[in-house]
This record gives sequence, C-alpha cells and structure tokens, in this order.
Amino acid sequence: MTSAHANPTDLISELNALAASAASAEALMKGIVAILHGKLTRYNWVGFYMLEREADRDMLVLGPFQGTMTPHTRIPLNQGICGAAASTAKTIVVDDVAADARYLACSLETKSEIVVPVFVHGKVAGELDIDSHFLAAFGPDDRKLCEHAAALLGKIPREMLISRLSMICLARGLGHRRRYRQRKCALHAHRIYRRHHIFVGCSGRDRHIGVLQPSHY
Repeated sequence: MTSAHANPTDLISELNALAASAASAEALMKGIVAILHGKLTRYNWVGFYMLEREADRDMLVLGPFQGTMTPHTRIPLNQGICGAAASTAKTIVVDDVAADARYLACSLETKSEIVVPVFVHGKVAGELDIDSHFLAAFGPDDRKLCEHAAALLGKIPREMLISRLSMICLARGLGHRRRYRQRKCALHAHRIYRRHHIFVGCSGRDRHIGVLQPSHY
C-alpha cells in the first residue's frame, strides 16, 4: 500500500496521543479523520457515521468526514455496506465495491471500502467508514489501524463526555418554536439513551457522541 507511512499501524501511537489530548469526542473524531485522510494516500474518503433513532428505525447519520461530498448523509441499517456493518456489529472489508451488491454508489472513483463499527458499552454506536480509489486497498494492517481508531472513540473517558444539558441542543434550526423543538429533542435523546445508553447531540452544525450514566436521571 502506498502511503506517507510504510505501515498503516505506524499511526497508532499518533492516534493514541490524539485520544489522550482531545478535548471532546467531536474533536477526537475530527482528529482521527484528519490523520487517516491526510497521511494515508489511499484513504480517499474518511468519515464517521453515528447511530441515531429516527421514527421507528435506527439511522446512520453522517458526522465528521474528509473527502468529497457524499449524498449519503443518512443511511438506514438495511442499506449499503455501512448498514451491514452496523447491523452485524462486524468490520466489513470490500476489495471491489463493483462486485458487492450492497454498495451504495456515491463516486465512480471508489473501488474498495472498509467499515468498522464503533462500540460504546458493548453496543454499536456508530462506525468509521473509509473509501479508496484503489482495488483491495485495505489489508490486515489497515484493518488493525481502523479498528484501533474506532475503539479509541468508544473508550473516551467519562470526563470528556457531553453533559445531559447537551441533549437540549438536539433541536435543529432556530425560530419562535425553539422551546417546543428542544423538549421534543430531549425526549428523543432520552429514547436513544434507553435503547443504546448513548446519545448523539449537536451544537450548531457540529455533531458529537456522548454516553450517559443512569445516575444522570
């Protein structure tokens, strides 16, 4: 694999240092994306999707990413390679996306893909998704690196996690009905907590993941 590093696992120590110094989960996700996309030349699209409850189904919602814009900002769990990885709670490596019927086409340049679930308290909370313009771009060392990156996000210390007050920021948009939307989103976040012991929150245009403990209620 051609990259700025001879071995993808050389980046593990850099990711560990990032996790130790990141001020928030959002900062950690952005940092992971920047390192992988910037230092591994075959990692042409790198991003996180976070699991969110929407109506009567779970949805993967696009978080921090680097690469070209994607039309797939919300993915149901029964669609695509991303949906398959979240549904099975297993890493999926596809050497040739053209040969995999699950692939949701978003770029003619994409040739291979790896999707790694992010676990929080043993449950899938999101995933790290990476596309490459090269066939079979992801070998065992790439898998080890990506799974390590996903594990770092799942093990963020409690003091970094978002407070319960951040649930109020789940309300999207502004306007005179802000209080109504805030109450609605707080209830939505509570349902996510009850189901997954996590929540996905937002502040302005930023999105982040947090873990709540029962003592917060």
